[in-house]
Amino acid sequence: MLKIRDIFLQDDTLTLWKPSHDAKQYYLIPGTITNEQLSPVLQTYYTKFDCVSSILTFDDAVPIFANQSTTLHPTDDYSVLRDYHMIQGLWFKPDLEERLGPDENSSLGNIKLTISLPGNEDESIFSFMNIYFLEVLDYPAEDKSVSRLLITKTTHDEFEKYDIFKAGGPIHMVVSEGVDGKNIVEVYYLRVCYNYPGRKWRHEVEFMLEEDPWPMCKIIPINSCGQKRQQIFSIRDVSEHLPCRYVGATWRETLAGLFVWCLRKYVVWLIFERLHDTVKRALDLATSHVKISEIIHTDCPMVCKELFQTYEMMSTFIAKCENEQDLKDLMRIFLSLHNCEKRNCSLVSLKTMNAAQVLPGILFLLEKTIACASPPFRFDVTSTIMPWSIMGYYCSDLKIKSHRKMVIFISQLPGINTDLDVVPGSPTVFTNGTGSSGYSSAAVTPRSVYETGSSIRRRAFSKDSPFSSVSSVEST
Repeated sequence: MLKIRDIFLQDDTLTLWKPSHDAKQYYLIPGTITNEQLSPVLQTYYTKFDCVSSILTFDDAVPIFANQSTTLHPTDDYSVLRDYHMIQGLWFKPDLEERLGPDENSSLGNIKLTISLPGNEDESIFSFMNIYFLEVLDYPAEDKSVSRLLITKTTHDEFEKYDIFKAGGPIHMVVSEGVDGKNIVEVYYLRVCYNYPGRKWRHEVEFMLEEDPWPMCKIIPINSCGQKRQQIFSIRDVSEHLPCRYVGATWRETLAGLFVWCLRKYVVWLIFERLHDTVKRALDLATSHVKISEIIHTDCPMVCKELFQTYEMMSTFIAKCENEQDLKDLMRIFLSLHNCEKRNCSLVSLKTMNAAQVLPGILFLLEKTIACASPPFRFDVTSTIMPWSIMGYYCSDLKIKSHRKMVIFISQLPGINTDLDVVPGSPTVFTNGTGSSGYSSAAVTPRSVYETGSSIRRRAFSKDSPFSSVSSVEST
């Protein structure tokens, strides 16, 4: 075996090395493996896989969806590839289709890209791509070793080509003849190895794919369990920003946020079709019992013209919201810019307004609310300043089935309030302790929102107002 280098850290030392090999096998497993021993060795030390996957944060994944191509970067991990900045790609790991699904947890991110591996030898990426064995990295703190391989269409003479049919290596391919005369392949990865000092350790495999795998990828939102959502006071005290919008989010929050982003960017059908089959089944189950008419309506609402313009003016502030405290500040500012008690509200039909100017900002606010706000405050935001009637009116013509499912799914997220049960022409009403916003069918927004203890009290118009006559109530 060959030691490439030691990596000295504050608490540990990582060893980068390559195993010995000859014409017949690699020696990540000690001893010589004969053809007769290959089957027992595969059963003991290896696991078969039928897909590869890469886990990203929401913010890293969104450019991929937007550009319909994978964002490739040089690696910043401890690897020999750090010395080759011209090599750009995305790290993948072996995976199993049957394990993929929304209940999966990860400490790396909350969106998984997966590539299924065809069983036909002629179509397998391991058959027509160049494979280079880069290194093995020992992690003493985790009692594991990780083998890295570069998979690419490009020829790199500076690296050693990997023979996938040699025994004892990180991955191994078995070929058998199928019933139609085509060769069928099974691919295995090594899950137990002997590290550089000769200790038996857990083993993992990583592939740097130096090609754009976007056409082959499926999308799976998963639970992010690595970091709990940071407390607001700690963020504001040290002036730090959230590392990504969906830190510690559940798969439902991440998926709902992804759907809102899709609606805002008009790539609804494309994203839906790339969802993994497991997620599609979960989505079908979650939306099958809800009628779209219960979520949105086709009535053209009457809106407060001045408050509509206020929302347009606040779009820059919305873009800067990065946590729940920012959203609270936004809500106070938003509702203080227009005083309905002065009876200066001008109710106009949405048909006379250019809602296309504010609709992306409205959806952006909804995405920020899903990402940054806890369910109780999420309810306060969505029931106070979210103009559901505008979204309902402009999303009423849902001809694409996937579009309808996305809207229904978003409406079911904990804390989301899409109450549109306001009769056109009727005064503003409070439902379940919440005030209807100034964008409902015939209502205007409450004058202000202020905190009393841990609750937010909404005050409607004075009883002399020609628009409404309701008493104040407390949010629960």
